[in-house]
Amino acid sequence: MERCTILVNNCVLTVSQFIELMNGGSDLPVPVRQGDVDALCGIYALMNLQRLQRDVETDPRDVEEDGLSVEAEFFVRALHAVASDTEGDLVKTVTEGLDAMDLIWLSTQLGGPKFKEVSPATIESVANLLSKNKGVIVYFEGDDFTHYSVALSADEKTGSLTLFDSWEFEQFSGGTLVRQGGGPSVISVRMTKVLAT
Repeated sequence: MERCTILVNNCVLTVSQFIELMNGGSDLPVPVRQGDVDALCGIYALMNLQRLQRDVETDPRDVEEDGLSVEAEFFVRALHAVASDTEGDLVKTVTEGLDAMDLIWLSTQLGGPKFKEVSPATIESVANLLSKNKGVIVYFEGDDFTHYSVALSADEKTGSLTLFDSWEFEQFSGGTLVRQGGGPSVISVRMTKVLAT
């Protein structure tokens, strides 16, 4: 008998029911995705914001003349910057992620914009910032869950954000992050930080 349950869209599922849901009824185990075991969403948020600001329409896996895509070069430079910092601990960064101050530092190390943390972290403040910026980095926290993403648009009437996200979240609405295609959502998250130029 299974004792562990998972809350998905306000429905309680057993682990086997959750796996079946994730696999569309398949008996195969759920594949591990990027983000499932690492905490690099901050680096991906910087990379995705950079893509937006450059109006990049190419596939991020397309290889340049030197054998790496622009995104792969950015990723390698980001990891080198973290590893070479006197207090940088690459393993800690990969497993625990970056805090807002580290993300601001990393952006400047990579020649990116100088971000500042904006308060309060509200849909209204994001909407205001998006009127002047192509994207804004937002940070979500929940029980045993944290995540950086890029907000593309904010709807003050519905209290929702449209996301450009590395882990397949497409919307934040009513305290819920919703995955692309309506997959399982992370319940009870709150937006606690906003980083903008």
